[in-house]
Amino acid sequence: MIIYNTTGNKLVQVKEKPFKLEREIQSIFESNLQNIMGLLFVKSEFTIKNKRIDTLAYDKETNAFIIIEYKRDKN
Repeated sequence: MIIYNTTGNKLVQVKEKPFKLEREIQSIFESNLQNIMGLLFVKSEFTIKNKRIDTLAYDKETNAFIIIEYKRDKN
């Protein structure tokens, strides 16, 4: 999907800058979790019963915890 930015009355295509590491995606997403998803950040790299969770967040609206896993590769 092509994404554009506006400069005055002109559309300028935004160039894709791929992430090199999954951790880069995780760091940016966690820092902006409230703005992107409306979720509260709880913990990064959370372990429960020998299972590792990339990001644990909380949704006030549904009163539920949300588990977020990141994948850098394309589907």
